[in-house]
Amino acid sequence: MRCHCWRRLPARSPRRGRCCCTSCPATAYGSALLGYHYYTSALIGFIAAIVLLAAILLFDRQFEDDGAALPPTGALVAQIAVWLVIGLTLLNVISTLLECGFGACADNPPVYELLKRSS
Repeated sequence: MRCHCWRRLPARSPRRGRCCCTSCPATAYGSALLGYHYYTSALIGFIAAIVLLAAILLFDRQFEDDGAALPPTGALVAQIAVWLVIGLTLLNVISTLLECGFGACADNPPVYELLKRSS
């Protein structure tokens, strides 16, 4: 990454070759959507969801017993949904292990670390 600073740190510095200032722009993942990148959009969405759920929980009327009969729960559909989420989570863990191994993931890994052949 190229820095827009006008000078670089001296060669003997422990941070040699790096920029002298902290205002260098960080690279972001993906293109901007409505002016925000992926992680910023996700943060805004999560905060909005938390605030909206907290507002919903403020209404006590939802907890009142109105005496109406409850509909059938659909236990089979619920079990299928739970097992589907568990299965997808396990597949995600396996694919991440194949892609990154047991170390940190590369920014844009070109190969699966555990599947590449040693040459």
